[in-house]
Amino acid sequence: METNKKMSNVDSLIDYYEFQQLNQIALYIKELRFCYGLTQKDLAEIAEVHFRTIQNIENGFLNYTIKNLIKVISAFDSDLGSLFNDAS
Repeated sequence: METNKKMSNVDSLIDYYEFQQLNQIALYIKELRFCYGLTQKDLAEIAEVHFRTIQNIENGFLNYTIKNLIKVISAFDSDLGSLFNDAS
């Protein structure tokens, strides 16, 4: 019983950490998009992804691929490294 409680606490901590990371990514993409004066549809066209991908990223949903995230970041002449350096 004690082990299950500890695992539950660990799972909750991981969920919280993932939530925080997704929110940082969402905020980073949204701020870049605003700085460039782009709509979600504009960014999707530049990045060659569906506009729902942009919506999912900006809303902190996890149902997008790293490949699509790289495409979106690349649309700003940036890379994943800068996303994590700037977001931290």
